[in-house]
Amino acid sequence: MSKAKKQRIVYKQDGKAKAAELEEFLFGVGGNPLSIFDREKEEAEETVAELVTQASRRGRLVHDSDIFFQDTRGAVGSGSSDDSSSSEEEEGQEDEEEEGDDGKQKDATDAKGREMEMEEEEDGEQLQEKAAGRNGVGARKGRTAAASSRGGAGGRGKSGRRVPVWNDPDDVNLRMDVAGTARLRKLRTSEKQTTMDGVEYEAALRRQHQILNPRTSWAKKTAAGGDEDEAAALLARAGGLVERPVGQLLPAGQIETSRLKDANQHQPNDSVVQSVRFHPNGQVLFTAGLDKKLRLFQVDGLRNPLIQALHFDDMPITHAEFAGVSSGSSDAAAAAAAADRVVLAGRRPYFYVYDMGAARVERVLGPAGCPQKSLEIFAVSPPGTASRSPSSDPLVAFTGDGGFIPLVSLRSRQWVANLKMSGNVRALAFSHDGVELFSTGDDGVVHVWDLRTRRCRLAFNDTGNIGDASTIALSADGRFIATGAKSGVVNVYQRGQVEAAAARAAASGGGGGGRPFGPVSVTPDRELMHLTTTVDTLVFSPDSQMLVMASHDKRNSLRLVHLPSLTVFANWPTSGSPLHYVHCADFSPNCGMLTIGNARGRALLYRLHHYQQA
Repeated sequence: MSKAKKQRIVYKQDGKAKAAELEEFLFGVGGNPLSIFDREKEEAEETVAELVTQASRRGRLVHDSDIFFQDTRGAVGSGSSDDSSSSEEEEGQEDEEEEGDDGKQKDATDAKGREMEMEEEEDGEQLQEKAAGRNGVGARKGRTAAASSRGGAGGRGKSGRRVPVWNDPDDVNLRMDVAGTARLRKLRTSEKQTTMDGVEYEAALRRQHQILNPRTSWAKKTAAGGDEDEAAALLARAGGLVERPVGQLLPAGQIETSRLKDANQHQPNDSVVQSVRFHPNGQVLFTAGLDKKLRLFQVDGLRNPLIQALHFDDMPITHAEFAGVSSGSSDAAAAAAAADRVVLAGRRPYFYVYDMGAARVERVLGPAGCPQKSLEIFAVSPPGTASRSPSSDPLVAFTGDGGFIPLVSLRSRQWVANLKMSGNVRALAFSHDGVELFSTGDDGVVHVWDLRTRRCRLAFNDTGNIGDASTIALSADGRFIATGAKSGVVNVYQRGQVEAAAARAAASGGGGGGRPFGPVSVTPDRELMHLTTTVDTLVFSPDSQMLVMASHDKRNSLRLVHLPSLTVFANWPTSGSPLHYVHCADFSPNCGMLTIGNARGRALLYRLHHYQQA
């Protein structure tokens, strides 16, 4: 490339004219001293502003070496004569010729430098191609990397996709043993494949990541139809933000889960975790156990910081529940605000109530109307249900001796009444609206109590129960009833079928008051026999689509049931899931998290990816 010719600006002025103008100014003839610098523009002469404008139009910057000045004006004020001005003008012409010669030499030097730089760049590209590999693929990758580095990041290929800024040429020569490593075998496309190069290994990892994390389908662009208006297109793009994930139907067969940081990682229990519960607002979780401590954590799935820890000197905690005594609206927000207390009990004739708002612990003696040696098994009416029935009161129901069920008010801390069933009580559960109480015992009969009249409304035989009932649970929507036994069998009933059987028995000549004379026989929808030891944990999800059943007598004895199909998820838990001996479990209010308390003192936390909200 030839360098652009340098521009020169030459200032010329006659010495006599300058002397005359200076004399007129000094002796008051009326001359203007600024007229010394006023002159007419000569031919082939350009001003500095014009040079800058021309350089900007050509798209390059103006450098000091592009423009140089030559002043041939004579000295003003110290002896202005023709000899001095002519000698100075000759000296200026000589300087101009020397600068011209220097400029030519500089142009030649710059041209040689550019030629050497181009030769060095070509030699560098050849060395890079040789270092990339002996095969053609490595050479092509080296040229692509060099071109992309010269062109800058973010370039696009022929297909319109962004090309990598840099490719490692050693990826082609890399060999990964995918058959010898157990965790890499799933990346193979066939069982005969033993090794992969770097490019194939990267593509296999990307495929596996997309299989394990397919949760970005809502972000994919869909082609809008010709008749689709702007509002419909907006909803199609923002569907994952406006729809409610809880209302989606959970598919059967497999469930996608991932393990998070333990809920109590900042302070694990020193013994068995007997109880773990999510607060109705979904942000707080507590753990309680035989180490006599209640711990509250803020659950976010990442850090799960500890909020508070309380120590009860005289009571190892066997069971704890959130409870509320304030009344208000029956919506979810009011229920979350009402759950401001924690009820704790153990093998003692008293229990504790912890007020989280006031940070006060209250010790409550056992019911005076029904003295008990132990209050370790109890059930609490759901928070916020007191406002749904004006006559109802937030209650705690305990399992008593001889078939008695003492009821204690959470507002007054006083004994309210006793319920009496035929056999010994083993388990209790309140209905979702807090109006009814379900109880089961060693007589093999499930009793349904109306808490407004405090009478047994109906009873039905638990199929297969030979007096070994261990637990009972009700779904949040009131559709399902689940009972567990010491044999490991879990029976799932539909509430509608139980009510229909009781109505038929009452119509066919039952007892007085429109009630059946005795327990009715109901066939369960499903008998789940996946456990072989005593079932002591039954927990329904808030959306009534899942059921957790577990036993603490056998290691890793936990199953997750899909309620719409009444089948067990086959892919989780796996043989590698570190569940240990499970003692308790609970779902978050939005069903996006599942926590499991085990005998190691850890509250495991799992993310259920079907639900977008945790």
